[in-house]
Amino acid sequence: CGGGRTATTGLLGTAGGPRVVKVLKPQTTTPRACTVTATTHPAPASADLHPLLADRRSPRAFDATATIGADQVDLLLDAARWAPSAANTQPWRFLAGRRGDRAFDALLAALNPANQEWARDAAALVLVAAETVDAEGAPRRWAVYDAGQAAAHLTAQASALGLSVRQM
Repeated sequence: CGGGRTATTGLLGTAGGPRVVKVLKPQTTTPRACTVTATTHPAPASADLHPLLADRRSPRAFDATATIGADQVDLLLDAARWAPSAANTQPWRFLAGRRGDRAFDALLAALNPANQEWARDAAALVLVAAETVDAEGAPRRWAVYDAGQAAAHLTAQASALGLSVRQM
């Protein structure tokens, strides 16, 4: 994203386990199988921390057979839309792609090769961009923070739906 925008990428998928996933070694296209076990660890924080937050994880392996529906992606983006922002500017923009579509392929190609190895199995990829200048060119000093709030809302909604998110 150019022209006064910054961006981060997040992943959506299911991370329950154990299961067998395809992992590609660097500089080869030969898949090897490995077992990935996802466990729930109690948060070291206060016992009063909500389980939605305490149980959240950022996995680096996703179930390559899991899918996410367009309605779920829309719900996640709607949750992000309800995030607070400075002067209600809502300076965030999203590009979401589900595995198998052109947006997903483009987002995957933009990732570092090491991240591509495991991101390819995510059910969806989401780019979060922040408009750091307004239409007149004036800086939006809080835009990146506001976009982070939107990403956090999306992450919390994903957790509520039983989905895992890994932000990069």
